[in-house]
Amino acid sequence: DGMRIRSDRERRRLFPERGGRYREGATEQVYRRLRVMAGSILDTGFHAIVDAAFLSIRQRREFLAWSKTRRTEAIILDFPDPGEEALVSRLRSRDPDDPSEATPEVVALQREQRDPLTEEEARHAVPIDDRTSPEEVARLIDRPSLP
Repeated sequence: DGMRIRSDRERRRLFPERGGRYREGATEQVYRRLRVMAGSILDTGFHAIVDAAFLSIRQRREFLAWSKTRRTEAIILDFPDPGEEALVSRLRSRDPDDPSEATPEVVALQREQRDPLTEEEARHAVPIDDRTSPEEVARLIDRPSLP
C-alpha cells in the first residue's frame, strides 16, 4: 500500500500566496518538503508515491541519493511525452478542483526544460503510458530487476 504526495498541493501549502509559489528557491523548498513527507510515510510502513515533475537531473539525483540513505528503493515512473495536443487535451479535461496550476504555456515550458533520464536514472525507471492500468503499474514496480 502507498500514500501519494502531490507537489502542486504541497507548493500551495508552503506558499499560500500565488506570487511566492514560483519565486527563486521555491521549487527546492517544495522538493525538500516532499522528501520529509515521504520519510514520514516510509516510517509508518507505507510506500511513498511522490507525484512531481522531476524535470531536472538534480531533482532526480537528490531523491535517488535520499532514498539510499533511507535504505529504500526509488522507482521512477517514466511517462513518455504524448505530444502537445494530448497534454493540452488533458489540461482541458481535468477536474476543476485539481490543485495543478499547469496551463498550456507551463506544459510547453516543462517539455523544453525536462532533462532526459541519465543512464543511472534509467536503471530505476519503469516506462508507463496512458494505457497502463494500476494493476500493471503495481506488477511493473514489483519486478526484482531494478537496482
